[in-house]
Amino acid sequence: MEKPSLPTVDANGNVVLDCHFCYACDAMHNALPLHAYKRSVPPWSHWYTCPTLGEPVSLTIVTDGKGNVEIANSVLRSLADATRCGRYMVAIWYLDGGKIMMTRTTCEYPQGEFAASVRLLDSDLAKEAGPALPTIMQPAGERRPTINLFGKQ
Repeated sequence: MEKPSLPTVDANGNVVLDCHFCYACDAMHNALPLHAYKRSVPPWSHWYTCPTLGEPVSLTIVTDGKGNVEIANSVLRSLADATRCGRYMVAIWYLDGGKIMMTRTTCEYPQGEFAASVRLLDSDLAKEAGPALPTIMQPAGERRPTINLFGKQ
């Protein structure tokens, strides 16, 4: 997934967006005029016109205190699918100041499915990372006592 782009302001004071992956035509566009909806329909807050197809493309821009950030449409689509199902767990890992951070939210997600979900995540990460990283669900080796208190084996 491409890193979401950050809107900037051009010399004329217009908000513009360098689009690394246009959701309408899959191309890259530079300095697209970005427009805020006058009456937004959540989650969409802004739109631009795809120069290739001439169609409007909706996106979500949020302010995080450090500036404006685009939320990738693929993330929003996944959240929409999960919300449509009504029973979901969403966990997001991110790096902040060199620390791995995580936020998690659930909606009627069955507690009995947590272990199966972790196994599925572990399997998926093992496929992505390859054999270089050990999977989180496997013990490192056979467990043996480190100290023999009774002098017997």
